[in-house]
Amino acid sequence: MKRIAVHFSILLLACVCAAAAQDRDLSYRVGPRDLITIRVDEAQTLNGERRISENGTVNLPLIGDVYVEGKTPGEIAQAVKRLLEEPLRLLA
Repeated sequence: MKRIAVHFSILLLACVCAAAAQDRDLSYRVGPRDLITIRVDEAQTLNGERRISENGTVNLPLIGDVYVEGKTPGEIAQAVKRLLEEPLRLLA
């Protein structure tokens, strides 16, 4: 089990990964029981630490369950960014 920090920004997507031992491994793929930190500048209600469930999902306010098992922090950032932008496309 590792602890991962992920930073999302709709305007400028950035991903920061910090493994438990402070070494950086951007290729690490998350799994059940991993703890990830979410930070979205434009949606503060998403910010905080989230534990990945046994079925590989993480529950995020405004979005719901997101399947993240086997993804890198960068892939998670892109998936959440896409999910956050989806309602905006419907309004346009």
